[in-house]
Amino acid sequence: MNNLKNTFRRIYVSILKSLRRNEQSQDYWNRHHVDNPDKGFATPGDSLKHLAWRNSMYPGQTELLGYRNANNARTLDYGCGPGNDVIGLGNFGNPAELHAMDVSTSALKLAQRRVDLHGFSCHFHKIDENDIILPLEDNSLEYIQSMGVLHHTPDPLVILKEFNRLLVSGGKGRIMVYNRNSIWRHLHVAW
Repeated sequence: MNNLKNTFRRIYVSILKSLRRNEQSQDYWNRHHVDNPDKGFATPGDSLKHLAWRNSMYPGQTELLGYRNANNARTLDYGCGPGNDVIGLGNFGNPAELHAMDVSTSALKLAQRRVDLHGFSCHFHKIDENDIILPLEDNSLEYIQSMGVLHHTPDPLVILKEFNRLLVSGGKGRIMVYNRNSIWRHLHVAW
């Protein structure tokens, strides 16, 4: 257990050192989205096509996301952005209940329009990047997914503790963080 704590501590310190913020996350993400939230997608097929395109940018992404982990589970997509993984979870995971949180009002607006287009239900929560208590009850979730988000937050360890509070005993989570200086990122951006 101590090795796991030390590993998390090293990752946490590394993440904090790599952060270089000139503005709050919500300001940045309100301006940087795939599509205009007022425009949205015309059809569910357009939305799924965009999800497939986004996932094709990263080899193995669709398999790694594990949308089916949400099957019959009370699920949270933390840092949902414009709803890509919400759409993946709702279409391919069949969650018992789906929640999505983000700091960006424009992202939540687009994600809600996409969910409406697909015809399933999702509870959206606008959060502040400095929230230390997430707006759900203890032991209220069976699966949490957060892709490419935690390293953008002021205190990832606090959020991990919140995930632990929200998950039932035996609950699962899938978290992805990336390194701003990774060779993949540099090659991908250059391409």
